Amino acid sequence: AYLTRTGKLPPENLFKETHPAPGQLPQNAKQLTTGVLPDSIIFDFVDAKDDRARADAAELWRDYWLPDEGWAVKIEEVRTEVDHVALRCWMSRPSIVGGGYMLIARLPAEEAGAYTARMEVTIFGRISQMQYENIGGLPYYRLIIEEASVLR
Repeated sequence: AYLTRTGKLPPENLFKETHPAPGQLPQNAKQLTTGVLPDSIIFDFVDAKDDRARADAAELWRDYWLPDEGWAVKIEEVRTEVDHVALRCWMSRPSIVGGGYMLIARLPAEEAGAYTARMEVTIFGRISQMQYENIGGLPYYRLIIEEASVLR
């Protein structure tokens, strides 16, 4: 099942092909439909039983652009890294072992001073990868958004 703001969508309705105006999404980009939330993306990855199944789940969503309305998140931490700024947003979900997952939106380095912890923003961008790590016996999941932009 896939979660949306309006309920469940059958898999054939999860995606739409986009043909954006110049300066928006790349030509022939694939975009998630309106209402698809980050939980819909991460749950397949979290439910995977082994590394191969996780890789398959991650590949299913890779390179899809977020819906036109973006995803509303609360920034937990802003990290300046070598070539970008990472907005780290903890997505608390009691149904996930470990209590949730980290959504990370990567922005150009020059935007480092524009954001602070506890800001509520809407992010846009492209799903680039999902990561899994076992830390102290607990799973730690990350959903990485590249080519991100933010609306405050």
